[in-house]
Amino acid sequence: MCRHDVHSRVPFFLDSNGLTGTLNSELRQLTSLRILRLQNGAITGDIPDIFDGTRSLEILDLDFNFIGGEIPTSIFTLQNLRQLDLNDNRLQGSIGTQIGQLRDLDFFSVHNNQMTGTIPREIGNLLLLRTLLFSLD
Repeated sequence: MCRHDVHSRVPFFLDSNGLTGTLNSELRQLTSLRILRLQNGAITGDIPDIFDGTRSLEILDLDFNFIGGEIPTSIFTLQNLRQLDLNDNRLQGSIGTQIGQLRDLDFFSVHNNQMTGTIPREIGNLLLLRTLLFSLD
């Protein structure tokens, strides 16, 4: 395996460790990040709008935390994203129509949040979507 391949497949797992605090905008510097799993913690605050530089991200799992605010629009620019798991947080707002841009998405979960609005019809563009879990209050 060449050195470039090693650096282009960086996973980051810190799940079920009681991690507290907020998500730092420094995460945008992890441009080769492929998997970010920070579930089952005590993360608070909003999801920073930092994902425009992490084009390699395939899995974003932030479920079972205390994250609030809205889903940042930069998440919808992640062309390689396959799994987006944001359930059991305190997210608000609606699912943006930009979700239809995530052509490789096969798992999307936002249930058990405080989201409102309607399901965007653009979700029909997600031809690979196999799992869709949400509840809108």
